[in-house]
Amino acid sequence: MSSPNIVFFFSDQQRWDTCGCYGQELPVTPNLDQMAAEGTRFEHAFTCQPVCGPARASLQTGKYPEAVGCWRNNIHLPVDEKTIAHWFAEWGYQTAYVGKWHLASGPEPERNYREQTVPKQFRGGWDWWCASDVLEFTSHSYDGHMFWGDGSRYEFPEGRYRVDAVTDVAMQFLQERDRERPFILFVSYIEPHHQNDHNRYEGPKGSQERWSDYEVPGDLLDTEGDWRENFADYLGCCNALDGALGRIRGALAEDGIGDETVVLYTSDHALPHAQCRVQARLPRWLPAHPDGGDGPRLHRRRRGERACQPDRRARHDAGRGRYPGAGELSREGAAAAGGGGGAGLAAGGLRADLREPDGALRADREVDLLGERAGARRAQ
Repeated sequence: MSSPNIVFFFSDQQRWDTCGCYGQELPVTPNLDQMAAEGTRFEHAFTCQPVCGPARASLQTGKYPEAVGCWRNNIHLPVDEKTIAHWFAEWGYQTAYVGKWHLASGPEPERNYREQTVPKQFRGGWDWWCASDVLEFTSHSYDGHMFWGDGSRYEFPEGRYRVDAVTDVAMQFLQERDRERPFILFVSYIEPHHQNDHNRYEGPKGSQERWSDYEVPGDLLDTEGDWRENFADYLGCCNALDGALGRIRGALAEDGIGDETVVLYTSDHALPHAQCRVQARLPRWLPAHPDGGDGPRLHRRRRGERACQPDRRARHDAGRGRYPGAGELSREGAAAAGGGGGAGLAAGGLRADLREPDGALRADREVDLLGERAGARRAQ
């Protein structure tokens, strides 16, 4: 199939060591673990900048934050930037965005959409839309709203956990989509990001009891801070995300398009030191990884005619002047990544060398990225 469907599953501040496929002993991520075992599991994926807005700007455009101009939060994505959505729309795809955007508001009073609907011209080219620019400002774990494309509010159902309410909208798109065209669905969650105004992490009810028997990560041993009160809820958030992934993959299979859809899972970044109020009182919530990887590695899964053997691992080379956004799928690139051609996708590098678990190289193909080289904007 030359134009596979694409689902991009995007979490916020999720550590790689929350995932069973990377060593988490508790059953936090059974659906993701299954996807990693059947698809491609990336061992190294690096965020370009461990801050929400800049990381998202790079992912949408394929450029480094300073090249786009979004080098910190509260800087809006320039309207003339070509994004994932623009590219895929040109290739005939339906484009759908659900959840947290965080690229519309700026320091100017007239560009404050943190608690308002995002005008169409500031949505980065995404067509089907239900999102909030700053989701933590319009919702909490069990209440809140997002905005539909026409500006009306989507109220979370009473008693519905936020992850589930966001996933409900993604499921609605899958039901309403044009079945004569391929689609790219970008589902952007705020979990497991802490709730800013409550100054804590908010997992589903019962998380403290369910996930209290965790093994303390090595970088938190013998440290101070309030991680002891928060870590079980943090794992509860990650488990809720895993349930959402299972729902979406189940819907794809039930609809008969599981074999025609590339599913990717990654995070914007993990938990950088003193980034936000809760972390300011925490020790370094950074993954204790010798290579310095930040956030969960990126997973890619397409059922049926796969590009990989079970649990194929992928490595990458980075640092060639532009950030490898996860939307690095040209029409040929998407087919190669998802089909039998053997190409891989990387969240943090220009080259994906796919290897068998024993380290034997099975494929080595460079995948073109969306966007221009990082210096191009400055050179203009």
